[in-house]
Amino acid sequence: MDQGNCRQFMLLLLLLVGALFVVSIGACSWSGNPYGFIDRSGRLVHEFLDLRELTPSHNGSLYPFSCERALVSYGDRFLFVRKDTSRLSGSFPNARSFSEGLAAVCLFDDPQRWGYIDTEGVMVIKPDFHQAGPFSEGLAAVRILNKETWQFIDKSGSVAIAGPFEDAGKFSCGLAAVRKAGKWGFIDRSGKFVIPPVWHTVGDFHEGVVWLEMNASSAPVQTGKRVYMDTRGASLFECAPKDWTKDLFFPRPAPKAVSFYKFGGYDSEEDLFIPFVESGDCFEGLIVRQVGDKFGYCDSHGVMKIAPQFDYAWHFSGGRARVYSKHEQGLYGFIDRAGNVVIHPQYKRAGQFSEGLAAVGDGGLYRYVDSSGQQAVPGAFLNASRFSSGLAGVGEFHPYEF
Repeated sequence: MDQGNCRQFMLLLLLLVGALFVVSIGACSWSGNPYGFIDRSGRLVHEFLDLRELTPSHNGSLYPFSCERALVSYGDRFLFVRKDTSRLSGSFPNARSFSEGLAAVCLFDDPQRWGYIDTEGVMVIKPDFHQAGPFSEGLAAVRILNKETWQFIDKSGSVAIAGPFEDAGKFSCGLAAVRKAGKWGFIDRSGKFVIPPVWHTVGDFHEGVVWLEMNASSAPVQTGKRVYMDTRGASLFECAPKDWTKDLFFPRPAPKAVSFYKFGGYDSEEDLFIPFVESGDCFEGLIVRQVGDKFGYCDSHGVMKIAPQFDYAWHFSGGRARVYSKHEQGLYGFIDRAGNVVIHPQYKRAGQFSEGLAAVGDGGLYRYVDSSGQQAVPGAFLNASRFSSGLAGVGEFHPYEF
C-alpha cells in the first residue's frame, strides 16, 4: 500500500469508528482472504468470488440478513442473496435491506425512481417514488416524484397518510417523526399529531421513549434542555442536550443542523446508514447519559442507574454495552447492566453484541467473542460485521454495520 493510500486509510479509520465500522479497502489484495458470510462455526457459507471480479476497486458491501435475505453491493450495483446461497434475480443501481417482507429498490438513477420488491424479487409496488424508506408497522415513508414532499403508503402501495410532509421517518411504537414548517413532531397512524411539530431535533422511539430538543429561546422548553417523552407526549425528564460538535465519534466538521436521519437511519442526501454515534435512545430499559465529560446510564425517568464514569458509551444490546476509555490508550471494553466491567478495555475496534456475539479487533484482524470475552467463532478476519439470522459478513469488504 503506497503512502497516499495509507494516509487515506488512516483518516477514514479515525472518522468512522463506533457502532458502524467503515474502512477504505481500495489498495488491498483479495488473495487468500474469505469474502462472504460465515455461520457461528466459522464456516464460509456464502462466498462471492464472481463479485470480486466485477469490482476491480474492491468497493463492495455485505449487509446483515433481514427477512432471510441479505443485501450485497458490488461497484455501483446491488443484489439480494438468500440464506441457501441462491440469489434473487436482477440487480439495481440502489436498494435497501428487506423490512417486513419488502425491500425498496431503485430502478433508475436520473431521476431516481424507487419501488418495492417482495422476498422473491417480484416488483409489488411500482417505482413511482423519488425516495423510499423501509416498511415499519405496515407503513413506509416515500417522497413523491418531482416534489419535495413525503407521505406514507401501505403494503399495497396505497396512500395511507397523505401529509404532505417536508421529511418523514419510520413508525415505531405507533408513532412516526415528520417535519412541517421546518420543525419535527410525531404523528399516529391516522396522521394526527400526538407530539406537535415544534422541535428542532428528535430521536426515534425505542421502548416507548423518545428524546426531543429545541434551539435556544424556543418555548415551551427551557433553553439548553433535552426532553424525553412517552408515546402520549408526556414529559418523562429533562437533561442537558447533546453537544454534537464535541462528540468524540461524530464526523468532522460537524454539520450545523443535525436531524434524526443523520444517525440511526438513512441519510437521504448520502444514501448511507450511519449510526456510529450514540444519540441517547432507550435500549433494554437504559439510556446513555452524559454528565460533564463522563458517560453513564439512566432509566426512562432520568434516574441514574450506572454512574457517569466512561469516556464514551453506547446503548445496551444483548445485556452488554460497549464503553470507551481514553486512559486505556483509546481501547474498547464491555459492561453489564449493573455497570460491572465484564470485558476489560483491550480492543482497538469493537462492535455491538448481536445474537450473543460481538466483533472485536486488537490489530489488523477481527474475531468474534461471546459475552464473557472468550473467542466464540474460529478464525480471524480482515473485517467482520454483526451476526444476523445466524450469519455474519466477513472478509475484505466495506462493512455495513460493525
